[in-house]
Amino acid sequence: MDIVADVMSGITNDERFLAPKQKLMKRTANKFRAKHRPSEPTDLNFDVSKQS
Repeated sequence: MDIVADVMSGITNDERFLAPKQKLMKRTANKFRAKHRPSEPTDLNFDVSKQS
């Protein structure tokens, strides 16, 4: 939610009615992150990637 709050803080009160709702932006960001998350391992023989 911090990312959404940072973006929304730059919007003035006059423009606030044009902006999407914060809950919708948070939901969209979470769906995007979930879609690009690596798949779950199917067995115990898997390699752990330490990339960040």
